Amino acid sequence: MRKVMTLEALRQAEIEKLSFEDIFLSARYKADLQGLIQTACQRVGYRGTVVLHTFFDEKSPDDACTDGTGIHLNLGSSLAKRLRNKPVLFHIFIVGLVAHELGHIFWTDFEDNERYMTALKNGQFYPFAPKHANVRQFADALAKEENRVLLCRLCHQVDNVMEDIYVNALQRQMLGGMYGQGINLGNQLIAEDAISVDEQKQKHYYDFFIVINCLLTQLKANAVYYGRNEAAYKPRVQAVYRIARQHIFKRSHMERCAGINLVMCELWNLVEVMLNDVQKQAQKNQPSAQNQPAQGSGFQQGQPSADPQGNQQLNEEQLKQAINEALKQLQGKTAEAKNGTTSKIACSQQIKDKKTGEKHKTDIQEQSQDGQLSPSVSQMLNDPLEERGVNLSAGQAANIEGTGQITFNRDYVSSGAAQAVRTLTEVISDLADERALAVNNAAVNAALQSNIDDIDWGPIHRNVDKEINRLSVIPPNFRTEYALLCRQIQPIVEKLVKTITRTLKEENLAGERKGRFYGKKLDTMRLYRTDLRVWKDMKAPKKEINLAISLLLDESGSMSGAKAEITRLTAILFAEACEKLGIPLEINGHTTSGFFVKLFNYKNFDSFDRNDKYRLVDISARGCNRDGAAVIFGCERLMKRRENKKIFIIISDGRPNHDNYGGDAAKSDLKHIRNTYTRKGVTFIAAAIDADKEYIHEIYGKNFLGISNLESMPAVFGRILQKEIIE
Repeated sequence: MRKVMTLEALRQAEIEKLSFEDIFLSARYKADLQGLIQTACQRVGYRGTVVLHTFFDEKSPDDACTDGTGIHLNLGSSLAKRLRNKPVLFHIFIVGLVAHELGHIFWTDFEDNERYMTALKNGQFYPFAPKHANVRQFADALAKEENRVLLCRLCHQVDNVMEDIYVNALQRQMLGGMYGQGINLGNQLIAEDAISVDEQKQKHYYDFFIVINCLLTQLKANAVYYGRNEAAYKPRVQAVYRIARQHIFKRSHMERCAGINLVMCELWNLVEVMLNDVQKQAQKNQPSAQNQPAQGSGFQQGQPSADPQGNQQLNEEQLKQAINEALKQLQGKTAEAKNGTTSKIACSQQIKDKKTGEKHKTDIQEQSQDGQLSPSVSQMLNDPLEERGVNLSAGQAANIEGTGQITFNRDYVSSGAAQAVRTLTEVISDLADERALAVNNAAVNAALQSNIDDIDWGPIHRNVDKEINRLSVIPPNFRTEYALLCRQIQPIVEKLVKTITRTLKEENLAGERKGRFYGKKLDTMRLYRTDLRVWKDMKAPKKEINLAISLLLDESGSMSGAKAEITRLTAILFAEACEKLGIPLEINGHTTSGFFVKLFNYKNFDSFDRNDKYRLVDISARGCNRDGAAVIFGCERLMKRRENKKIFIIISDGRPNHDNYGGDAAKSDLKHIRNTYTRKGVTFIAAAIDADKEYIHEIYGKNFLGISNLESMPAVFGRILQKEIIE
């Protein structure tokens, strides 16, 4: 028989094999995140269902997105590579991403966003025209249809920034804890990887986006890297920052729309530069004059048209092409950071909205790929005295319940990290258990096959075909049915536990031990015994339970109906009692099919899986029965146990019936098998329905356990146990 490793050894071996992907792409980790989502939904009173979808794509720049009902999380993004050696920080960051996407689902007003974008596409202000010196220029540009695609896109980028800050603030206020800490960590990573204004200038970023990027880091982490351009850009950033602060934390999205319009007016001269570049780019994309339609022909898809004054207009396709050419730096273009690693803080990473078709960008963009976090981020997690993240003054969230001030729970930094450690420890432990059980199950199956090959079956059963069946996947309904059956016999389980405990306690007391196969003194009063239990000695008290039990179930057709039900309940009764007492128990069933002896391994000595017992639901009456082969198999399995006391319980009707195996010949074979293993130290107990008592006595002798009335069975079993073990 192959040696089966201990559960702890298997677990430790599997823990050492677990990789980053094994942990974070596991169903177990996903289930933990789904639990965090459900908890967040309950805490804010959200009644919808949010489903988490995880995937691994190293080529995708996206970290996370939402369609309004689900969250899509990329665990293979650049941050996975960066934080590969820091799983605790990675988990905190992932929780922050989930919290952010939940924020959009909870708080983003998609319908009002659609109203805002629809108004812009129609050349109108929403909710009203802004009060600003540049409002006339904005209105004139918006009146021209060829400008609206770009203006909508720019307004939407500003909306992304303001909406992200709004939902993050609400999430931190409503959820706090690790949700808030994850958001803070994301904010800090934004600040640490933000490229400076100098670098953005070198990469020819439009000034509009430089200001918006600075606004993003100012709002998220109160940090902007101006370099040599502070005098030129800081006043503009501070101006839009003041506008944003006044509008972000209003409960109504309409108020944020008003703020977006003001930001656009404040940066209007920068917007005009982009409008002019788009028009120039569009002119390059126009077809030649001979391919143009005559004046007044109207707008046609794929062709330019003319207004009544003869000024050439651009069709939608040309506008999109022009914008894409002019804004290449906005479409995921990366800049080389100071340290030579890849970094970007452009407002380009986006989330598709299920209602409007518009998009919301995610908080965290591509990070440095050196695989390490900077010391300041580590200090943020370990030093509760250092404030990091959003730094906003009181009064900004007047329309949000509470004080409106964005603050940090300084004591939660360490506890959040501790919670992350606990979560990952539990995930790793569960994964190790799952894998260890899989390895153990393979070893159990191999051991069963080895037993079949190694057993000396004797001349009667040697050439009979044998098949071992062990259910590999336990159907979910088995657990439910087992629980219902177990509930019926729970009081009897408690009685059996007390009976066995009392008997073993008495056996463990110091005193004279009789009926031994070996000892220091010959017991002359037992010389009549044929099983050679004629020795006695003095025993010392001990604490361990030195007992193993094997249960063999007759699943032949003659055990159908009530017999099968009682057999199933008896098996569950012993399974529950032995589990509570820590007594090794194996349960096998047997029947025949054609020339095959079919053995069913329900509960295995060497299995560490506590779900083994659920297989007992599958017990049923089947075909015929060749009891001798099944008893040999079960006894050989029991003989390999190291426990001194071995009890073999047979539930049968005493009517063997198989090809050339039945009647007196079968009874004689079974008596021979019983005597053989009795001499080897196995105690036989025959359990049967009352009507089968006569047949059972003929084969297995005096130790009879009636199971027709399970209420009385524990007491009878206790007397047999006491007699065989103590007397």
